[in-house]
Amino acid sequence: SVGQTRSGFVAIYGTFCEIHQAARQRRSYCKVLSNATTTTSGTSSADSAVETKPDVVVVAFDKTLQYDRLCRAAWWISQNVPYIATNPDRVCPTDQKVVLVDCGSICECLAHATGRRPDITLGKPDPNMLSGILGRFGYEADEVAMVGDRIYTDIEMAHNAGAFGVLVLSGETTLEVCDAAPKQPHLVCDSIEVLGELVKEAHGLK
Repeated sequence: SVGQTRSGFVAIYGTFCEIHQAARQRRSYCKVLSNATTTTSGTSSADSAVETKPDVVVVAFDKTLQYDRLCRAAWWISQNVPYIATNPDRVCPTDQKVVLVDCGSICECLAHATGRRPDITLGKPDPNMLSGILGRFGYEADEVAMVGDRIYTDIEMAHNAGAFGVLVLSGETTLEVCDAAPKQPHLVCDSIEVLGELVKEAHGLK
């Protein structure tokens, strides 16, 4: 229910506040993904600090991710330590000739290894992402447009929040992928620039 989702979000926000404070004090949760040393057998042997049970495992977009840290995170996830993902994105957009593996793909790796998925995934498509905007400006959800290039996060969140979903085709999603999606955007534009022109035209500014 909405109430349960909101209460869960508040609880996780409180956890993150504790995490932030813990980071300043270098408490155990910070050690979950810290470096381990490799033994002659090829396995990772973590130091005593890493062996301390963490408060929570947090998985996010991480361009410094190392194999031993991934294994250590998998271990604690398998031991039922609370497990949070910052977002479900599979890749991070780039104009370079490389695939930037994002949080969602790391979580898939961990799920395959442990059989467990995050207890909660923050960020899109969680509709609470819009709650701050609605509260601050006094808007209703149907007065807000959620604009993005991903069906499974941006447009999914628009539907979850009851907002107007605008898909731009300048990023990850193609028109073919859009047409096959179970939840369709309310509007599809080639780019943000095109959307801007449509907004101007609607307001008689063009």
